[in-house]
Order: sequence, then C-alpha cells, then structure tokens
Amino acid sequence: MLRFFRNIRRRLLDSGSLRKYLVYAIGEIFLVMVGILLALQVNNWNKDRLDRQRENQFLNQIHKEFEINKVQLQQITAYNQETADYCNKLIDLMPIDLTTVNLDSLGLYIGKSGLWWTFEPSEGSIDALINTSSFEVISDEELKNFIGKMERSCW
Repeated sequence: MLRFFRNIRRRLLDSGSLRKYLVYAIGEIFLVMVGILLALQVNNWNKDRLDRQRENQFLNQIHKEFEINKVQLQQITAYNQETADYCNKLIDLMPIDLTTVNLDSLGLYIGKSGLWWTFEPSEGSIDALINTSSFEVISDEELKNFIGKMERSCW
C-alpha cells in the first residue's frame, strides 16, 4: 500500500503539477487523520465497555455484601430483642421474692439479660472500591455520593 502511494506521489511530482500534488497530499493527510480518529474512537469504546464491566462487578460485590450485612443485622436485632425480653421478664419479677419465684427461671433471666451483640458489617468491597482508583468507574453520581458518605460515616 505504501508503494502504491509512493508511486502516485512520484508521478505527480514528476509531472510538474503542484496543484494536483497538493490536493493529493491534503487527501493523504485527511485519510491518516480519519484513521487515527477511528482508532481512538474504537479504543474509547473498548475502554468504556471494560469500565462498565468493572462497574457491574463492583456493584454485584457490594450488593452481595449488603445482603450478608442485612442477614447479620436481622440476626443481631433478634438476639438483642431476646435479651431485651429477658430483661423485661426480670423487671416484671421486681421486687424479687426468693420464696415465690422459680430460681431456675430467675437464673436464666439474669444470665440471658447480660448478653449483647454488636453489628459489625462487612465493608471489604466498598473499601476496595474507594481505596483504589476504581471509584471513578461508577457512572451514577448519586450512587457515588452515597457510597462516599457511607464510607465516611460510622456504622
């Protein structure tokens, strides 16, 4: 292909037609520019496609993490509600008369009322997203702001 263009260029220069040569040169420059612009556009499309794939991977990981955190929060809430119920049963026994109260139940209420559980959510995916340069792959600005606020807040 290069030999073909070289031959055309040589013929135009040898013929002495400067105007035809300039038209040819401008056309060749235009073709090169179009080729470069097409290559850049294809590269941008590919980069956008890869960014959307990475965004979907991150969002799926965050969704799975939230589902796990939701189950953990429900369990912790149930455990703490059970503890609160035992505390209320203990309060209902006040003042405690050791002669009339069932000591086994009293021991159970006292033992269970001292238990508590804390919620410690998993934040690995969000931390990985924020601490790397991958935070910019999220296209939704509202979601990006929400995740940023979540990371700064304390659970």
